[in-house]
Amino acid sequence: MAWLILLHQFAALVWVGGLFLMYLAVRPALAPLAPAEALPVWQALLGRFFVWIWLAVLALPLTGYAIVFGVWGGMGAAGWHVHTMQLTGLIMILLFGHVYFSPYRRLRQALAANDPAAAAAQLGKLRPFVLANLILGLITVALGSAGRYL
Repeated sequence: MAWLILLHQFAALVWVGGLFLMYLAVRPALAPLAPAEALPVWQALLGRFFVWIWLAVLALPLTGYAIVFGVWGGMGAAGWHVHTMQLTGLIMILLFGHVYFSPYRRLRQALAANDPAAAAAQLGKLRPFVLANLILGLITVALGSAGRYL
């Protein structure tokens, strides 16, 4: 069980920590750059980051359900915080799927077509989803770490 929890926590740390870094540090740091300079950096950053998010999207449900069903014996043994964590995690996965297959895909297409205005518009569409996932991620982490004590 310790290894399942550790992998679960690491996956959450990578995802939520990455969102925090992107939204609160990288985005403001790249804001002064011209779109022609910033957009390729964004494409490279997001491309690398999303590989790790896909791994987290696989690891988090697998380890979470392995703990719930393999160790606790099912969802009936899970507290309200685990049920809520499952809900917020699933919403995060759906939001990420939308980001990846919609604005991020169009961002890459616009950059491949050398259309920085369209690419910048798609990058702008990512921001509210990143913020929503960051907030949900922080709630989910709080539930995972302190939920049983609330």
